Amino acid sequence: MSNSKRVVTWAVVGVLSGSAGAQISFVEEAGARGLTAFAHTNGECLGVSAADYDGDGDIDIFVPTDFGTPSRLYENDGTGNFTEVAALRGLNSTSNDRMGLFFDYDGDRDLDLIIGNDHHGYFPGAPNITWPHTLRLFRQNADHSFTEVTVGSGLEGWHIGAPTDPNFLGMVGTITAGDLDNDGDLDLYFGAWLDGQNLFENNGDGTFTDVTAGSGDVTRNIANWNAVMHDFNGDGLLDIYGAVDGADGIKCLLINQGGMTFVNEAAAYGLVPSFNDMGVAMSDVNNDGLLDLYVTEIHDASGNFPGWAGSQNVMFIDNGVGASPRYTDDAIACGTAFCDWGWGCDFADFDNDRDVDLAVTNGSGLAHFATDRSRLFENVSTDPLAFAEVGVSAGFDDTFFASGLIAADFNRDGRQDMVEVHHPGGMLLYRNVTPAGNWLVIKPRRYDAGADHFSIGAVVRVWAGGEVMTRLIGTSWSILGQAPYEAHFGLGDATKVDRIEVRWVDGRSRVIHNKKLVNTIVELRPGPRGAGHAVPE
Repeated sequence: MSNSKRVVTWAVVGVLSGSAGAQISFVEEAGARGLTAFAHTNGECLGVSAADYDGDGDIDIFVPTDFGTPSRLYENDGTGNFTEVAALRGLNSTSNDRMGLFFDYDGDRDLDLIIGNDHHGYFPGAPNITWPHTLRLFRQNADHSFTEVTVGSGLEGWHIGAPTDPNFLGMVGTITAGDLDNDGDLDLYFGAWLDGQNLFENNGDGTFTDVTAGSGDVTRNIANWNAVMHDFNGDGLLDIYGAVDGADGIKCLLINQGGMTFVNEAAAYGLVPSFNDMGVAMSDVNNDGLLDLYVTEIHDASGNFPGWAGSQNVMFIDNGVGASPRYTDDAIACGTAFCDWGWGCDFADFDNDRDVDLAVTNGSGLAHFATDRSRLFENVSTDPLAFAEVGVSAGFDDTFFASGLIAADFNRDGRQDMVEVHHPGGMLLYRNVTPAGNWLVIKPRRYDAGADHFSIGAVVRVWAGGEVMTRLIGTSWSILGQAPYEAHFGLGDATKVDRIEVRWVDGRSRVIHNKKLVNTIVELRPGPRGAGHAVPE
């Protein structure tokens, strides 16, 4: 195991000057930081994964690539400068990859990697090359190299669509992981555009079993894009919300019934967006302690595409368990509805003023959408909820056909940066230079035997400066992407936190009161079930 710590730890890693509420500002530095061009996989979109794969405290980046081109693994040196090490680490895959997800499949507290590819080319004229596995599993070794262990894992030989049909138009839509049956190991949910969903149960011995057929409303009959796992009804079981691309009225909120079975209750929860769901992000946008959902869509006001004139991005506000409807769409009222052809999206408190802002990528190969501008929505009021679009003034206004987008603090200065990938194979690294306020990062971790070390599905809340801020520890994020297993909070001018609360899916918790943990990274593990424990001064 690469990490054997069994204590609560914290460490000050930087202090910022300035004050909350300053104008959000970014500088694009991909090339200067070592992130280079690559070969974008054929098809509509591509993901980017941000995770501390080697456990050294900083956030690394994985980028999947097209046929015949090695994938990219960019290792962070701790200051936000990157070195490409895929070949060195054994991750230079040359299949037509679309997504990678770091997760600990074997419970050894190291992040392993699963890569999803389309099996063969999407567009006519793409190379007529097939690969033996749509899902490829790589185990991390003690020296941070990786060994492919697909064969024998139960994931081998599985394909999107018919492997003998070279014209099948299927693409990887999402891979997400979580302990769906509360047995301590991480199961897999896989979604494909035009080819539906699959559910793989982790057997606890390094292998998986495809349990889709007996899982209830997990179906092969939808066009699936990104998905997130969260305990929506508070019953101690992770559920799955999946973006569905299509006008057939099928929406996807899979409520966990136990025993790896699920019932789709999207309509009952009020989760009925427009018909071209793409990217998904989740956070508490109005600081009421409840996690809200944002879903990107396609909108066209020109009249060239009448079918998309009435479509828009949606901001589902959680009204609380027992409310009817549970979720209502506030996108038009709060100013986040229209982004043309939306793809990736992520919430982050970019100015550290105690509320989350929203970034969205846009674009398409269709000429009308070819120069869609990226959007940045600054949260200017939580009651009533209101955002102002500030992409141009903030320097986040590129017009690329961009899809993958993840926010993370890559140089550990307490400010959330962004990484973006776009056609035909470019990367953008937006370094946050906002003169922002104080901050706090919480890393929930489990060290007890048989538990998910990285705490997928845990909900983290921080009370400071008269606000309560809530974050979810998730896996799949944005579109085909991955955010780090940590929660970032802007604290504004607050010089201490009044309360920190971490609640794990199984009911365990950790509570800390009145601590001067400003500009600090804090790792927390749960105490005895139901108990709260304070970190000593």
